[in-house]
Amino acid sequence: MNPVQFMEWRRYRRYIVSGTVRFTTNFEAGSGDLINLGEAGILIRGGLVLPEGTEETFHVVPSRYPVEFEIQGQVVGVKDDLMAIRFLQELQTVAVLIQYLERENCPWTGTAAPDSLRDVCSLPT
Repeated sequence: MNPVQFMEWRRYRRYIVSGTVRFTTNFEAGSGDLINLGEAGILIRGGLVLPEGTEETFHVVPSRYPVEFEIQGQVVGVKDDLMAIRFLQELQTVAVLIQYLERENCPWTGTAAPDSLRDVCSLPT
């Protein structure tokens, strides 16, 4: 395995976590599947794709995790049905979730081979 292939280029780790994300824009409701989550943002896959630069409130519901949260974010990247969202605020709930994911050695995007991305961390019920 070539270690350069999995070099992490982000400032913060993005943990592979499933779940849902909901948002409303221009009186239209949208939702997507949570792909990964980090201190500074999330990656979601959904039917309604917002243009880059759009700022919204995102309601994030990690699967099998007892805490949901809402956070202001900005769309910073779009490719096909994927949207990269940068958080516009810090939220203690996100920090606690990240600490849990680190403690549980959940896979993060810089260490997981692309074919193993289906191995999502088990969150508590």
